[in-house]
Amino acid sequence: MTVLTGHHALGAVHLQTLALEDADLPNRRFTVQGQSRPLDDLTHQAIQRYLDHRNRRWPSTANPHLLITQQTAHHDSPVSRWWLEDALRGQEASLDLLRQDRILDEVEAVGVRDPLHIAAVFGLRPDTAQRYVDAVQGRSGTDLK
Repeated sequence: MTVLTGHHALGAVHLQTLALEDADLPNRRFTVQGQSRPLDDLTHQAIQRYLDHRNRRWPSTANPHLLITQQTAHHDSPVSRWWLEDALRGQEASLDLLRQDRILDEVEAVGVRDPLHIAAVFGLRPDTAQRYVDAVQGRSGTDLK
């Protein structure tokens, strides 16, 4: 979860809806909201380790979601938002903060004031992407939700 959020800026809804078929490890690709993305070494290794754990823990589950729990392994529902947040409880960063930091890092790295690029890369609405660009440029408030 932390790699997918901190490295790829996936939000809770994205994490909940990721399916096993979205992770194409042999071709080093994964799909989020219909958009195929390259799978870097860090993410590839993290997903592979998780799938190894998943297969050992729930070898006969038919749940199509990438992330599952003891409860969801027995049906086809996604993990809950509460479960995602609880996994990071007690840590200094939340999923939302990791995601926001990753998007801000991308705005800084690209070095352009193009909210449409940020919107396309992270699946944001243009007005939300504009707030991230403004925050990096020092022209806006801190509410980036």
